Amino acid sequence: MRSDAVFPAIKGYTPPSDMGPVFKETYDEWTQAVKDKATVKAFAWETGGDALLPGVDAKVFAATQDVILGRKSPEAAAAYLDDEWKKAS
Repeated sequence: MRSDAVFPAIKGYTPPSDMGPVFKETYDEWTQAVKDKATVKAFAWETGGDALLPGVDAKVFAATQDVILGRKSPEAAAAYLDDEWKKAS
């Protein structure tokens, strides 16, 4: 947790008390969202039946890089991914 700032998905786990204030506040918000059933799965990290179609994850990563580097607008990247999804399914 200290190096990656990830939230453990272990029931009953208590983070170390010396985590920073931003982590603590974010963790509290996440914990409340879990209680409220207001979370969603991390996109492109799903497995099993929730996973992206084979090969689509690489397309997601490439499209994300294109947006970050300014090669595509978010809208163009989304349209590209829609097309790739149709091809994969």
